[in-house]
Amino acid sequence: YQNQGVAVGVAYGYPAAVEMTLDNEWTTLFERLQVAPPQQSVVSPRALSDEWYLDLLTVRNRSQHKTYQQKWFDEWLFGDAIHQARLSGQAFLGLDVRPGSRLAQLAAMFGCVTTERRRLDRQPYLHLRYRIN
Repeated sequence: YQNQGVAVGVAYGYPAAVEMTLDNEWTTLFERLQVAPPQQSVVSPRALSDEWYLDLLTVRNRSQHKTYQQKWFDEWLFGDAIHQARLSGQAFLGLDVRPGSRLAQLAAMFGCVTTERRRLDRQPYLHLRYRIN
């Protein structure tokens, strides 16, 4: 999203089927830069097979407490993520959130439910799902 030509936030996601190909893009970049690729995969699979996975949703600090048409910018972004997930044909939107975070609260407001607890990067996360179709 942008406001008067300035980006206020971004959301990034993908269908589960393409998750492993994301590593291929990094490998190509490493080869082009003539840098040795890491021994481990850059992308750790997180999406379940029937999900469109919301990997990132963030709003700039200056825009976090601003609204447009009586909705917060993160609400607009989350709504768009649901729309993109619906267009992908997947049955669910999935995401991992830190317990108690703003994103966890936002996802709960939209009706996402916790399906499992995970440890990612040695930190506790909740895996949330939202039924699309």
